[in-house]
Amino acid sequence: MVAKQSKQRLNNVFPWIIGASTVILVSGYFRTLTIKASIYGDYEFRQSQTAWPVKFWLENGFDAFKPVVPVRGSSQVWLLEFPLFQWISYYICQLFNMSADHGVKILGFICSVLIGLLIGRIVAKSAGEIYGLLAVALYLFSPFSLWWGSTGLIDSLATLFAVACLYIFLNRETAKFWLFFEFLFLMLAALVKPNVAIMYAGTIFLFEAIRIRKFPVLKSIFLTLAIVPVTFLWSAFSMSGISENDPRIIWYPTSSMRYWFFGTTEQYLAAPLSLIEIFARTFQAIGTSEIMVLILLVATLSSKYWRLSLASIFGITVSWGIFINLNIVHSYYQIPAVPLLVIVATFGISALIEKVNLNKVQSRTLLTCIPLAALLLSATEPGFGNSYWQKIRNPMDSNSSFSDEISKNTQPGTLIVVTGYSNDPTVLYEANRYGYMFDDSAGMYDNELKSLSMQDPSLYCSLARGESTSEDHLNEILSLFPEATQISNHIYSWC
Repeated sequence: MVAKQSKQRLNNVFPWIIGASTVILVSGYFRTLTIKASIYGDYEFRQSQTAWPVKFWLENGFDAFKPVVPVRGSSQVWLLEFPLFQWISYYICQLFNMSADHGVKILGFICSVLIGLLIGRIVAKSAGEIYGLLAVALYLFSPFSLWWGSTGLIDSLATLFAVACLYIFLNRETAKFWLFFEFLFLMLAALVKPNVAIMYAGTIFLFEAIRIRKFPVLKSIFLTLAIVPVTFLWSAFSMSGISENDPRIIWYPTSSMRYWFFGTTEQYLAAPLSLIEIFARTFQAIGTSEIMVLILLVATLSSKYWRLSLASIFGITVSWGIFINLNIVHSYYQIPAVPLLVIVATFGISALIEKVNLNKVQSRTLLTCIPLAALLLSATEPGFGNSYWQKIRNPMDSNSSFSDEISKNTQPGTLIVVTGYSNDPTVLYEANRYGYMFDDSAGMYDNELKSLSMQDPSLYCSLARGESTSEDHLNEILSLFPEATQISNHIYSWC
């Protein structure tokens, strides 16, 4: 009897494994050019910030809590986030002898695949195995996931932890042993990226509230303990020794930067319209806005799927609403929402198909066509989906002319002052040089100039002038290095 049950279970799982493997291989093929290319495209500055510590460790030796982003001269260690993503990327690079560019992208792809498999199992439990496969395909074939799932961003790892937490929450039933892992994965998500943990905590909170039909006090305490202490402890640790006048402070959640990490009063008042716009551009990169709205509406009105569907939309809205400015400005902040949206969209498709009298062959043919149709619609319609698709198919695997000029006209081992490029480390990353970058268009310029003037001038040999550098700022900076002479179109040298 036991052997018969095991055989039946294997017969049920085997087709799912074959189907999921096919989806992963095909989506992996689509990502090949992107993963093989150097860092480029949307938010290459954020990818460079992530990859710089890995690159530095590969060249200079591993030091877990000293991730280096060398754009502040003699102050190069930036604990911007808990560096777990960088640690794993470093060991991937060591194991397979690859560059930091490719290591961070490979890890992003691995996270994307695991997220797809987890949401597939979440859907399969409620809607059946075939819809679980549909969820995997919708997620891995969307232009949004094809692009962001093959870039080197920490959001993919935080999202994997959060989805794992949701999976355990929905499947653990009464086993207290699994409660530990639910807590652990949510805590890790919060350590790496707090906004991701808040999104999934909101989803779990509302689902639990609907399930027990009252305010879930114990679950609220559980979620709070998993997120709040580690977030504040890490923030305090990472900012220790960095004063308000330190130029590195701009990427930390201080009182002066609160508006950037959260939002202004005006943005919160206009949040409903902003949220509609954020949802619309995310929908467009998964399928099309109109179709996504329809199937999400069907899912939330379905008697079978409405609980998790409504909870997912709630969790997304809460997180986006809290971090409204970051979500308006940065499209990669929508990375953790896409797995939840795909779950709800699959539920909506399931509810629609259940209303139509199709035989097994017809329904499976239709379900096979849906992910491909969603990809085609999203990739060809002007908007976010199309822009991601263009970057996937046409990767730029070359450095900028400015980086090439820096590399050609400066000396390795000395520091370079860079102006007119904000705090974007990509130009130094591509040139394989360290330096001091001025955000001379922002309000930190005076502090940056003061900080540079207090550093040892013998560490510096060159200045690279970006096109947006003002003449006044250029002259002020060059006054610190009176022997500087212009040696190329954008480069000054005094060594």
